[in-house]
Amino acid sequence: MKLNHAALLATTTLTLVTACGGNRLMPPPVRAAMTAARVVSHAEKKDSDDTIPNDQVPDNVLAAAQAKVPGFVLESAELDKKIIRSNYELTGYAQGQKYEIKVNRLGLVTKVDKDSN
Repeated sequence: MKLNHAALLATTTLTLVTACGGNRLMPPPVRAAMTAARVVSHAEKKDSDDTIPNDQVPDNVLAAAQAKVPGFVLESAELDKKIIRSNYELTGYAQGQKYEIKVNRLGLVTKVDKDSN
């Protein structure tokens, strides 16, 4: 059976918690090792962006980007799943400038970056 990092971390954590009689009873070095494992697992999840076809970007997400940057034309889109609520990272052009716009799934723009080149 092949385990990915998350499954291996979960299995190891459960084994350690059970062996130590609960998280509070764990020796400090074991708690430190588990914390380090969680940090590594979180870092791996940071790169969880998936490119999605432009036609799969929800209408409210695209409309929010276009309202924030008038004339915005979508070039590419990524779905960022590193947090519980997914965010869309839209790349495109307006008035000859390249923009990266982050919009949450509810259609709220959280960040606008204008390429300085």
